[in-house]
Amino acid sequence: MSSAILKVRPEQSLLIIKTQMKKFLVASSVAAIAMTAVAFAQSYSFNTNLTIGSTGSDVVALQTALIAAGYDIPAISSGAAAKGYFGSQTQTAVKAYQSAHSIPNTGFVGPLTRAALNSGSSMSSSSSSTTTAVNCPAGYTCTANTPAPVVNCPAGYTCTANTGTGTVTGTAGTGLTAGTDGSLTVSTSAFVSSGQSLKKGDTKDVVAVRLQATAGPVSIQRFDVHFSVRPWLFFNQVTLKDSTGKVIATKPINSSADATEVTVGSDYLVRFDGLNYVVTPGSDVDLAVGVSVLPATDKIPSGGQAVTALIDSNSIRDVNGIGVTETVGGVTSANPLPTTGAGASTFTLTSTGSVADISTKIAASAPASQVSQVVNANNTTNDVPLGFFSLKAQNNSATVNNMNFQINTNPAFTETGLFSNVRIVVGGQTYGASSFNAAGLAKFTNLTINLPQDQWVDVKLMADVAATSSDVLASSTMVADSIDAVDSDYNQATVGTKTYTQATNDQTSVNTLLTINSMSISGMSASNVQDIVSASNGPTIAESVAYTFTLTNNSNNNLYVSSNVSTFINGTSTDPASNASSTITAFNPLPAVAGDVSGSAYIIPTGSSRTFTVTGLIQKSSASVKQERLSITSIQYGTSSSAPTGSNITSGLETLSTAVVI
Repeated sequence: MSSAILKVRPEQSLLIIKTQMKKFLVASSVAAIAMTAVAFAQSYSFNTNLTIGSTGSDVVALQTALIAAGYDIPAISSGAAAKGYFGSQTQTAVKAYQSAHSIPNTGFVGPLTRAALNSGSSMSSSSSSTTTAVNCPAGYTCTANTPAPVVNCPAGYTCTANTGTGTVTGTAGTGLTAGTDGSLTVSTSAFVSSGQSLKKGDTKDVVAVRLQATAGPVSIQRFDVHFSVRPWLFFNQVTLKDSTGKVIATKPINSSADATEVTVGSDYLVRFDGLNYVVTPGSDVDLAVGVSVLPATDKIPSGGQAVTALIDSNSIRDVNGIGVTETVGGVTSANPLPTTGAGASTFTLTSTGSVADISTKIAASAPASQVSQVVNANNTTNDVPLGFFSLKAQNNSATVNNMNFQINTNPAFTETGLFSNVRIVVGGQTYGASSFNAAGLAKFTNLTINLPQDQWVDVKLMADVAATSSDVLASSTMVADSIDAVDSDYNQATVGTKTYTQATNDQTSVNTLLTINSMSISGMSASNVQDIVSASNGPTIAESVAYTFTLTNNSNNNLYVSSNVSTFINGTSTDPASNASSTITAFNPLPAVAGDVSGSAYIIPTGSSRTFTVTGLIQKSSASVKQERLSITSIQYGTSSSAPTGSNITSGLETLSTAVVI
């Protein structure tokens, strides 16, 4: 016995013809196509209007039905494009189907077209309604075999049928965690600057997005990028990579078959398919699309060719740990392509060589928030970092010869009295400032900082800090319009695509707190001590409260607190309003320590701790007020026994608060 079996997609009927050897009947091929298309349409319900730009399972079903019925979509039939995107070729097939079924051939899948598709009648471009017959041998009863289920396994999964059942189980692909319902969010990336110039033969990143996974790892399976020009006229390759330089995929551009024309003359899609790039929670990932410009193209006009690149809202297809797929991206596509927003960028192709353009940013190694740097109250503290910056040369490599940094302090200092040996460190090379003035401007000349094309180079600003008796907040700024650089063609480089006098790309570092200590507080508590009633033993008019806490000196300096409690402690009365009569009043007795200055200050020696208890009085402010609160909001200290101020603790004091109803 032999059999001829026609298999179609899982949701289609399966036509099986079994015959005895040399005895079988084959229906016409046109009839078989018609039966297949009818079976598909009857098993799938189209409920959504579809048009140019639509994506998803409805588009896959539509394209499957059209191709099965003889309405060709060349890009899909040839394997150049995957199903799931409604482009101009799908629109042409829809128009042909509509014409064959007396529906206005607009190319828009609306109620009339969906009704025809859902009816399952006359799907084929041939109107034949021939059915397939089965000749069963004499003495036999012929029953169609029940086919094994055909499973569409999600990308990134391996599907295996369970024994004895028609179900499947999915195993998470490489990098995914089975059972985690991860999702992907897309935002603007600063990895690629908009407004670049590319010359013939250049290879540069032209557009990027930042990706963040939540709840679990997510695998990117497909990535699209749109261009406003025909890619095959200008590029020979399009590349997808991450911010570490890892190349995820490359797409050679040899002809029009390597891109999909979405809108004639203004929107062309290049697709990276079959990916498995995993984004894990807790790390932001920049994915960038780069192009290689043809070295000998004659399509770039003398005035340059403006190009828009777009990673739009349907560009990224991903799958998570439970097999759920989603489509995400940047701004929504339109005609013409948007030039701003997440995933949108513009660049210009030039017919001549390009001058290097310097980009600036805060370095990736920079702290995310204000940092504390302990400095010595009696001696100079060396090698204090004041800022972390990065430079990049685009269009061409470059060498930086001169640049300036501005250092500011709060409270204001004569900068030359506080900072010395101001310098920058680039790789293993250190450059000292050629001048540094009292206003904090550090000038660096005769530099030889090499900036390879399209590579960020880190620059760290450092200085030595003189002894100081109080905390100082310092910040530093890279002055972009002071950067003097030449590119490899000995052209003067620009900064941020602007001339020097127009540059607006200054970068200011995170603040550095130059602190004379590393004081910590612990063991905090607050308690009510005693009701105070009126002279006639009437109602309570005030409440005595106590606050206890331990201060630990982690610095290299002896620290002091004032023995005047009002200088040491700042208390604030609230709830419902400020009441000046509620205040911190006194110290509880404190065991003496060598170094205490009677009537002036208590010492906290280096590496030691002291526990303090102070009392306060909460008084009723008016007859209508029911509740009063007194809180410690600041604790002051310093390196001088005669003036023990200059530093303070203002955060983490929530426990040192008490409220009473009076």
